[in-house]
Amino acid sequence: MHGPDPFGHPVQFHLYPNASKGVPHWTIRSNTGTQTRTVTPELLQSTRRTVRLSKGSVDLPVAEHILPLAWFVAGVHIIQLSTYPPYIMPGELLKSSGPHSIRSACEASKPRDWDSIIAGAEWAYPKPRGGTRAYTRVLPHRKNTLEVFVSIDYPGVGHFEKTYDLEAMSEAEAIRILSTHTQMVVPFPTLTKRLLSLAQWPFMNQVVWPDVSSEAARQKTLEAWADHRFLDILGTFGVLVDGYDCPSMRIESVNSGHLADVNVAKRVLIQRAVS
Repeated sequence: MHGPDPFGHPVQFHLYPNASKGVPHWTIRSNTGTQTRTVTPELLQSTRRTVRLSKGSVDLPVAEHILPLAWFVAGVHIIQLSTYPPYIMPGELLKSSGPHSIRSACEASKPRDWDSIIAGAEWAYPKPRGGTRAYTRVLPHRKNTLEVFVSIDYPGVGHFEKTYDLEAMSEAEAIRILSTHTQMVVPFPTLTKRLLSLAQWPFMNQVVWPDVSSEAARQKTLEAWADHRFLDILGTFGVLVDGYDCPSMRIESVNSGHLADVNVAKRVLIQRAVS
């Protein structure tokens, strides 16, 4: 992975097959090269704008844009060569094919196995968001799938709900959703857009700006924002994927965000299947 980070600085990360043969876990090596850790929930931390994997010298921001891949690809070793990863959506990495693609390099041809949730969890924000109780909740699922319900409500743009089913989703649809760029939710979007344009910010056309010029445009904006929310959820809860073993569960996100996701992901108990 190489390209500009969210601030426009050129950076690169390396994604390699896991060095330990037969161990399909995700691991990460710090940019100082002093520590390597297996990706687990204990590494999760939340800041206002991002999810981090952090412990000791390992500190990876924007992990929510990398770990959605854990649901699709096993055995990836991340070598962190800079503080921030490049601003690349995970769907772009899944699109690539051939001998040097992340899939052909890191995963064998094997379907997902599904593990049961022993106990779900919920975390709610202390104050309502958009006039509604805001929370992330995880429940066991009776089917072998990951189902995610997303409900968003943005003043001046509107309300939108969508349910995603990972097992029922085609690969083309998954790649499309996982390629959805970050939503640009700011108090004064027109002014912000003008200032960032003057500053020659490199991602002007790689974020989803609010568009309420018509009902169709408004719905398109809201669906893209919901899709990116689903992407972020896949990333945070990607720490629960253990190789090819994925937790079967329903995640409900109502006006929620990174903080709630991280708090819930740390509390979910999984019954791993014995192979």
